[in-house]
Amino acid sequence: SLGTMLQEAGRMDRAVQVLEAAVGMNAQDLEARSRLGATYAEMGRIADAERVFRAVLAEDPQSPEALTNLGVLYLRTNRLEEATASLRQALAADPSLTGASNALAVALARSGDLSGAVDQWRRGIDKQPDNPDLLYNLGTALLTLQF
Repeated sequence: SLGTMLQEAGRMDRAVQVLEAAVGMNAQDLEARSRLGATYAEMGRIADAERVFRAVLAEDPQSPEALTNLGVLYLRTNRLEEATASLRQALAADPSLTGASNALAVALARSGDLSGAVDQWRRGIDKQPDNPDLLYNLGTALLTLQF
């Protein structure tokens, strides 16, 4: 969508305008609503992002995208227990989500469970062996465990 392209291009203010208009025309478009929430999060509008993700989850409690986005939002705001719970739910709904695997591993590492984080990064790499974020984070964690 245009809103997604604008967001990816870093034109957040314009992306919000387009996505808010899209949601206004079709409130049932959960993908546009999730993208709007992600754009709010990128802009630092944490309360707005959380409100949007929770609204999506009220309609689709197992939405892997909304659960992942909410987990990443919690991770950004250092709400580690909530991040871990949301990301585990996302992976239960769709185990193929490498972004959720990576974010969950980061939450576990920040919580002091480095071995759990390493296990999660390895699971992510099993799904997507060429994912640079997973590989970098796993390598860094393994070096930390070595020393």
